[in-house]
Amino acid sequence: MAAQATRSYRLTMSECGLSLFLQCHSRFCTAAHDLLSYGNTLHAAVTLLAARDLDEMVADLADPDIARLSGTMQHYVGAPQELGSLAREIREKVSRAGAMYAPPLSTVYVAAVSHMSVASERDMRRLCALLRRPQSA
Repeated sequence: MAAQATRSYRLTMSECGLSLFLQCHSRFCTAAHDLLSYGNTLHAAVTLLAARDLDEMVADLADPDIARLSGTMQHYVGAPQELGSLAREIREKVSRAGAMYAPPLSTVYVAAVSHMSVASERDMRRLCALLRRPQSA
């Protein structure tokens, strides 16, 4: 993945949420055929969610399973600074459209991981290629 300035992001999940995140991480590393950081996986998941249509994004954020995956376990991952902006854009997009009140960033992260868990292998490979491209400054 392209080298970028990073910062720490807090993931607040349940045991089930952590297990799902680790499954997604393994799957993403396999698709990339590389050892990646947990932050790269979170960045990839949020990138996938951001690419969805508004209705699909709202459905992902409102999915009742998000409550089961969310929790009190806090984990910190280093990820590109762009991740925070991307997550805030998702939150603002659904709020601006009046589809739902702006969800907490923790909900955006968990919904993104949930969506990544069902993404196709083709989408995973495309995402690897996209995130490997050098980012312009």
